[in-house]
Amino acid sequence: MLTTPILFKVFNRPNCTRVVFDSIRKIRPVRLYVSQDGPRPGRADDAENCAAVRTIVEQVDWLCEVETLYEKENKGCRLSVACALIGFLIGSNTESFWRTTAYPIRRSTHFANICSTNIKTWNK
Repeated sequence: MLTTPILFKVFNRPNCTRVVFDSIRKIRPVRLYVSQDGPRPGRADDAENCAAVRTIVEQVDWLCEVETLYEKENKGCRLSVACALIGFLIGSNTESFWRTTAYPIRRSTHFANICSTNIKTWNK
């Protein structure tokens, strides 16, 4: 069980989300923040893919405090990430940031352990 809170930034990639979420599930963080930008206008597949991503990240099956920020409208990558980070940093004393594009972490929990150790060292 990981005591370091994790911010999981997702968007519209269900397959990537599944891979990274399965890695998060293995380490079972006690606090998980999920942030998702809204569907882009003019992209019919975005609404469907965003909904599929939400279905995946809502499958937390371990003891975990989950907070979500689901945008209704698309803010764009820059603003969406900024809002997610601000909300996350206000809500937690320590942080670990995971994105759906973070494929290297899927092979082991080593990345989470490094983040947790570094954050504890940094906060001393």
